[in-house]
Order: sequence, then C-alpha cells, then structure tokens
Amino acid sequence: MGKKVDNLYAQYLLVERAFEVLNILKEKTDETKTLTQAEILKMITTTKNARTLSSTIEKMLKALNPPEYYEGNSDKFRIQYKGWDQNIMSKRSDIKEEMEERKTIAKYKKLPSITDLRFVHDFTFDELDSLIEGIYFIKTINDVNKKGLNTRNSKEISRRKPVRDVKGLSESWDASAFMSAHLNMFYDEPQTIRLKIRTDRYTILHDWFGERYEFKGKIDDEYDEVTVVCSPGAMVYWAMQYGDFIEVIGPSNVREKIKNKCQDLGGKYGGSAIDHATK
Repeated sequence: MGKKVDNLYAQYLLVERAFEVLNILKEKTDETKTLTQAEILKMITTTKNARTLSSTIEKMLKALNPPEYYEGNSDKFRIQYKGWDQNIMSKRSDIKEEMEERKTIAKYKKLPSITDLRFVHDFTFDELDSLIEGIYFIKTINDVNKKGLNTRNSKEISRRKPVRDVKGLSESWDASAFMSAHLNMFYDEPQTIRLKIRTDRYTILHDWFGERYEFKGKIDDEYDEVTVVCSPGAMVYWAMQYGDFIEVIGPSNVREKIKNKCQDLGGKYGGSAIDHATK
C-alpha cells in the first residue's frame, strides 16, 4: 500500500514539475530568448536535482513535440531547443539503446545535450506587430473597441514585443496609445510635437491619434495649433504625407529632419521639390 502511494506521489511531482517548467518557458522565453537547463534549475522549486530536471524535460519534449522532425511539421513543435530540427531526441534514444545493449562502450558514448530551450508562442514578433497595427487602423472599429481588442492580452503582448525596453512600456500598457505614439512601428522615444492643422482636417488627427491630441488655440481663420505625442522619426513621414494640411511647428529638430528629407527627395528627382511642383 505504501509503495503505491509513493508511486502516485512521484507521478504527481512529475506533473507538477512539468507544469512549472512549462510556465517558466512560456514566461521567460521567446524567439530571441532561450534558457539552458542550468538556468531553469535555478528558477524552479519542485527540484534542485539536475538529473531529475533533465528527465522531466525529456518526457515533456516527447509529450509535446512530434517524435521526429521532417520538412513540413516544424509548426507542430511546442518546445524548441538546440538541434530540434536535427532530431537530437531520436539520436539520444538510439545512443541509449546502444548503451543498454553494449555496456562496454558506454564510456565512449556521449548523449547530445538538450539546451537552449524556448516555448513556441502562438504569434511571432512580426505577426504580433501586424496584428496590433491591423486592429488599430481598421476604420470600422471605434476607439473603445480598438482599445478593448488591443488590451485583451496586453500583458502577454507587451512582454513579447521587441520594444519591451522602450521607455513607458509597462504592465499597464495601453496598446492603442502606444500605437499612436509610435506610428508605423517607429520605436524612437516619443516627443510632444506642435502641429499647425487646417480647421477642416481634424479627421486626419482622429484617424491616426483618436482623442490623443490637445487643442492649443486658433492660429487664424484657417488653422489651429494642436499637440500630439509621437515618435519624431514617424512624424517626419507622417507630416510629409499630409503636408497639404499639416505643418510641424515644433520642436525645431523635427522641422529640420522634414526639411532635410524634402531636400533629399528634391535632389533625387533632379531639382528642388518646389521646381517640380510648379511644372
């Protein structure tokens, strides 16, 4: 009776350990970050024995991944590791069988190590970028619903995005606000930018910034001054795109970048932009 209880408890510990390792891989790894078994061993609480952890990981790989890799089934692997696409697990099994059959050569055989593990998330960085950008710029979805869609898994998205180190990105990340501050996925630090905008063209602001702009005052009968918080690099291209209706009036470094870009384009087309516009 005692032996049966011990076996059940051992099975329970194995399952608990496997879940703990899986959660660590989900939270700590992605397509740019992997973990060695030694690093995982320092994080888990269910064992501090390297051989026990190695055995658990091997069982997990057999349970979650296909038995062998071949061209066309790479998307079936939930946990990848160094050599996963070279069938390292199969090679380990073959060597173990040979070692069992021929004890005398065991000392000459070394098992390929399982290291540099990572969990394969449902979306890659590029897919997440496209998904967030696509949701945000769908004109038929209002701002409230966009915010709901973007922040539904904001903690997971913000952890995995390659811009995780951008100033201001945190657990309480508002994906909609982040997108408006980083138009077209520019990741330089946002600044407060002063704009001169035609009074009949506020739809441009709403399309790109929603309600995230501040009215500063009227300039004249045709133009108002507003401010937005946006990536300077993105603003250069955005202001050029809407140059007929928008003018950046500050800060000076952004105006200078726009001027230089216009001069570069003018030179590329064999003369100044103004000369070509009047022909």
